[in-house]
Amino acid sequence: MLRSPLVFPARSGRFSLVTTARFTRRTRVAIVVAVVVLAAIAATLAVLVLKGPGRPHIDSGAATLTTPGTATRPATGSATGTATSTATSTDPATGTTPPTVAPLVVYLGNSFVGGSTQDSGPQDRFPALISADLNTDWQAITADSSGYVARGDDGLTFAALAAEVPADASLVVIVGSDNDAGYAQSQITDAALSTLQTIRLRAPQAQILVVSTPWVSADLPDGITVSRDAVADAAYSDSLPYVDPIADGWWFTGPPEQIGDDGLHPTDLGHAEAAEHLEPVIRQLLYG
Repeated sequence: MLRSPLVFPARSGRFSLVTTARFTRRTRVAIVVAVVVLAAIAATLAVLVLKGPGRPHIDSGAATLTTPGTATRPATGSATGTATSTATSTDPATGTTPPTVAPLVVYLGNSFVGGSTQDSGPQDRFPALISADLNTDWQAITADSSGYVARGDDGLTFAALAAEVPADASLVVIVGSDNDAGYAQSQITDAALSTLQTIRLRAPQAQILVVSTPWVSADLPDGITVSRDAVADAAYSDSLPYVDPIADGWWFTGPPEQIGDDGLHPTDLGHAEAAEHLEPVIRQLLYG
């Protein structure tokens, strides 16, 4: 008996067409989402490029002790733009006669200088404390997380801070930076030398005091040692006075609780200790 050959019904194209249609719709949606995301990223980058780096943070204060008849000078960079300052007739500790116009001491650095939530504010940080004792005007030009090489939170290095130094500065104190840990020693030294040159161009009459980074303990990470040594090399190369806070034992000798709960930034006590170490050096540079 002959069997009829098996005949299979023609397969409907409906399933294939539906699947293809769904796939096509999903692909289109994915492409649209990707385009939107890329456009948003491009717009953000464009804003950042147009905006450029941020601006340094600036705190300032004026000499507080006055002597009738002494000259006055606007406090450059004052937060209000109206502060004035006068100088006493003699330095309170040495009896020497300072200039009739209070000298302006400018501090550059990261949050070790500009402060943090671990202290009580500008008036309790070492620039203001030193100013109160030495009767100087002061200005702190800072950028968090910055260094000679390291770009801080606002995209700034110490070179950008140096570019803000007032022309009438009597002394510029530049401090740091722990944020340069991880960079090559030669790279830090070269950046430091360039920054020091910027300070000279901005304030040709100013003295410069170079201070390498402080640290929270005597147990130094390799990067901190490299940063310290690189800055020392720059200071010695330019024959500038230099202070090594680590060798001097800032923050890890003396009273406890000099470092805040974050384990990094100085408290009011830490700033007071820094002022105690720096003040004699600054007094000598200003008054001889």
